[in-house]
Amino acid sequence: MIEFVALFMGLSIWLYCLLGGADFGAGILELFTPETERSQQRKVINKALSSVWEVNHIWLILALVICLNAFPKVWSQIAITFHIPLTLMLVGIVCRGCAFTFRHYDAYKDDSQIYYNRFFTLSSLLTPFSLGLVAGGLIVGRINPLAKSFDNAYIAPWFNLFSFSLAIFLCALFTYLASVFLVGETSDPLLKSRIIFRAKRWMTAAIATGGLVFITGWFSNTDLFQRMLTNPFSLLCMGLTTLLLVPGWIALNERAVWIPRILACGQFTLILIGWYTAQHPYLIPPSPQFGYSGLTLYEAAASGPVLNSLAFALIFGSLLIFPSMFYLFRVFKARA
Repeated sequence: MIEFVALFMGLSIWLYCLLGGADFGAGILELFTPETERSQQRKVINKALSSVWEVNHIWLILALVICLNAFPKVWSQIAITFHIPLTLMLVGIVCRGCAFTFRHYDAYKDDSQIYYNRFFTLSSLLTPFSLGLVAGGLIVGRINPLAKSFDNAYIAPWFNLFSFSLAIFLCALFTYLASVFLVGETSDPLLKSRIIFRAKRWMTAAIATGGLVFITGWFSNTDLFQRMLTNPFSLLCMGLTTLLLVPGWIALNERAVWIPRILACGQFTLILIGWYTAQHPYLIPPSPQFGYSGLTLYEAAASGPVLNSLAFALIFGSLLIFPSMFYLFRVFKARA
């Protein structure tokens, strides 16, 4: 039952990063697009997101609810240690949602649109960057529950080169996903060519920042990073992720729509699987230098009755959520 509930939590995180991450990446893509081309691309982004952008947060809510109920010790440790980047992430989500709503649905198109656009793009960058800081802090293994100072307890676990490099990589990866998804959202040949060009540029950025993660992970002597390099399945996932870059680049050159999307989703999935394989069974890796043994899937699990009730709720809810989500996307994308 523990593995079953954890599978749902992992699935929720995967869907949120894949769908919600692409939404955040669209804002980052707009932020780094030249001003002369930004207006036309903004229309494509608004068209792609306007119908379904709110529903992607359901996966984040689901992951948090599962973690809170099934693994309360993990939730408590993460919420306390990483409350600063988590707060920044929450601020980014709220500001981005408000800005998108006002800039898209506001009946009056005046100078206030400038501020809506700025809030949308900057908060789109802030949110995945903060998420990357949390993920990096969990991987690097510097959590010290017995820390006496504010810096050691709440800053040092995530304020390091590895966490910042992973945050930058996550932003680049989300923007790559967004640009690949947006290729099929316009029929204008010139605009499609520009989006394809940016998709290849962000693919390159993801490769470069991914290399930065490996470099900082190597020099920080992170235990989990070393386990990834010695775990055959993790190495296989990383190798396949790298190999898929070639057909992805070729498919973009051929102006294909679905093949680059499928390959990009596959690459992101392989990255998450490789990370999980190396980290299993830990949800919070140990910090040997502080005498912290971490928390495994089984040590942090709630009692049997709680897990059983949660599993039943997840099964019943899935029968409602997944068909509804499929129908929602099908209806709105068909209208688009």
